[in-house]
Amino acid sequence: MRAFVFLTAVLASLLLVAGPAKSEEAAQSPVGSWQSVDYVENIESFKPDKKSWQGELFLKEIEFLDGGRTSLAFRWENDWLLHEDGKTKAQYYIRQMDNSMYLFMPWLSGDVAIRGQKPWYYVLKKVSDKTQPSGKEQTATHGPQGAFRAIEPVDSVKEFDDVRDRDLSKLRPAAVVAVISTLDFNKDTVWPDQNLPPGKRPEKLLEEAMNPGLGVRALHRQGITGKGVNVAIIDQGLYQDHPEFAGKIVAYYDSGCNSESSMHGPAVASLLVGANCGTAPDAKLYYAAAPSWLKDSSYYAKAIDWIIEQNSKLPAGQKIRVVSVSAAPSGEGSPFEKNQQMWDQACARAEAAGLLVLDCTRHHGIIGRCFFDAGNREDPSQCLIGMHPGDKVDPMDDRVYAPSGPRTTAEQYQENRFTYQYNGRGGLSWTIPYVAGVLAMGWQVNPGLGPEQMKEILFNSAAKGQNGAKIIDPQRFIGMVRTAKPKRVPNH
Repeated sequence: MRAFVFLTAVLASLLLVAGPAKSEEAAQSPVGSWQSVDYVENIESFKPDKKSWQGELFLKEIEFLDGGRTSLAFRWENDWLLHEDGKTKAQYYIRQMDNSMYLFMPWLSGDVAIRGQKPWYYVLKKVSDKTQPSGKEQTATHGPQGAFRAIEPVDSVKEFDDVRDRDLSKLRPAAVVAVISTLDFNKDTVWPDQNLPPGKRPEKLLEEAMNPGLGVRALHRQGITGKGVNVAIIDQGLYQDHPEFAGKIVAYYDSGCNSESSMHGPAVASLLVGANCGTAPDAKLYYAAAPSWLKDSSYYAKAIDWIIEQNSKLPAGQKIRVVSVSAAPSGEGSPFEKNQQMWDQACARAEAAGLLVLDCTRHHGIIGRCFFDAGNREDPSQCLIGMHPGDKVDPMDDRVYAPSGPRTTAEQYQENRFTYQYNGRGGLSWTIPYVAGVLAMGWQVNPGLGPEQMKEILFNSAAKGQNGAKIIDPQRFIGMVRTAKPKRVPNH
């Protein structure tokens, strides 16, 4: 079983990317082993003694072999990289600096392939003139933000490991079976060739974890699906054509991502309105993309102001009800470094406009994470709270806990390539859209209820879980929503 390989965007016509003019010196042979050391906007900006790129280098290493072959999904010929799709061609450069050889390889993202922008370059340092057959093969897939991502073999695996885009084919099946339900994996994960037991097969786990559990699908069978309810998400960018949410995004706004897709965006969208994964599969979604990696809350404030503006244009009865924000743009423990106050101010504006904002902040958030019981996905009282299943922690009285794992979510880094990832435990980010979808079902049943009344019912309907934790109980919640009388909001 081999992973399906995507190195670049598949183009309708030949893409040729040429860089700066070559010198007249004799061409250097690339044959040998190269390891990534940096990622730069242009070749001239590279400094061997000072790394420019502070993020992860998704492309780890390459071997250039005799005869034009490489360890990845392309060939080389006369200073050119030729992708196996037959439609993509890009020029690489080799330069000697400080007694070392460096290869500059252009990154052919969608911005380059589709929008005609200039490529950035992976910088790889030559570590051997000869290839070293180590028994570890490496293929490539299209990773986060369109970057190259190598599918690398692993020598061992333990509980809760992230094995997305990893090759487990050399491991003993028994070692994989023992932990597979706790892992993070996707459809590019390579598994042992031997058949795994029926209940431990990755495709089976993927399918089962699409189910939101806790009786949500029973509500869907009753026609309670969030139909007629508008919701919103602020998160990283996404393509809008994944089958989980295609046709459900009413409007899309980018506050500063300038990116095509991400890991996070498709996941949270599918958990809210996904056809298979979502708690409210028939709700309509207003989506605002925000660059969380910049750690600047002003982008999130812009996003929520856009949602407020969109909401102001909607007639009564079609207003946006809830905003799902799988981030903590302010407060204690927030990773955001700039303009935190702008988020709190924007939340106040949203609430004044009648929107319920669910986020991950400690001072404003109301949601905690829990885990499905391995033997009973439908019983909320059996859910376990904590950072890991089985943790002994005291619940917070001002939190309703919702399941973060195991869950399956949409995954898409490339247009027209639709796939899924499985998360053995997930995170708080997965719980926010889950709860937003349950609330959307409530508003379908009783649209006259206000946001504060919905929150009150959410807490009052919660099941009693581990150590007295309040676990979201969608069926009991809907039952109480049905009979609730809208409260009058006093005029001020």
